[in-house]
Amino acid sequence: MLSNLMAILLQSLALKLALPRNGISHKLAVKITAGLPPVFLWIFAEIAIAACDLAEVIGSAIALQLLFHIPLVLGVILTGADVLLLLLLQNPRLPLS
Repeated sequence: MLSNLMAILLQSLALKLALPRNGISHKLAVKITAGLPPVFLWIFAEIAIAACDLAEVIGSAIALQLLFHIPLVLGVILTGADVLLLLLLQNPRLPLS
């Protein structure tokens, strides 16, 4: 729920930045980079990515619980293992061959 609330907050702030005020419209990227150093923008982007990924992992764990009656903690572990397995299989130089 917290990750969904974070996503809603980020989307509403982005909408407020993108809307023109008093007949003056500025580009979103110009407004963002004018106020903060790039390192802060990078940190905020990483936090936003982590919040979205957290929602997906928890959603997958809840789906596993509803479908197969697997506990949530085990569902999170299975989801993480699934992601790592898919990343491993995408590597063309697999040590398994």
